[in-house]
Amino acid sequence: MNDGEIVEGFLAGDRDATGTVRSWIHDVARHSAWGAPELVEDGAAEATLKLLMLLRAGNFRGESSLRTFASRVARYTMIDMLRRRRRTAELITEETVPRPTVTDLEQDYVARERMELFGRIVTLLDDKCRKLWELIFHDLLPYKEIAAQQGITITAVKMRAYHCKEQAIEIRKKLESPLPGSA
Repeated sequence: MNDGEIVEGFLAGDRDATGTVRSWIHDVARHSAWGAPELVEDGAAEATLKLLMLLRAGNFRGESSLRTFASRVARYTMIDMLRRRRRTAELITEETVPRPTVTDLEQDYVARERMELFGRIVTLLDDKCRKLWELIFHDLLPYKEIAAQQGITITAVKMRAYHCKEQAIEIRKKLESPLPGSA
């Protein structure tokens, strides 16, 4: 298959094309240079999703091979994940996350699962939203103070917070839905 056929097949959910693209991405995500084998699956999934969005938007111009394009998307995705992981680790600590008061082990497990999901969502938010959420949830600043710091209105801060929440909801939906060709 040539690059054009692979792109068409990948966008259509063709098993062979999707498998080819995912194998290229996994080759990059599995590389030992990242030093984080636990991120391989998440990194590959995020890179696959990014590549899908880039291809749907028509961003592949064919100046390099599709394999090179997919590998670059995967490499930069892994770099971004490692950076977000480092920043998120500084934000989410046991002191900043309220511990469940319930002694029931099942509810404690569900709470830990939700916290892990929240952590993944935060790492996938864009930088502006992550910084705004840091001011709201970590620094516990009121909207008025955030607005004064950023030189914008309180309404603008609330709208940005709303858009960030919508972005987080979309990320959660993507995390909970299967990737094309993975059925």
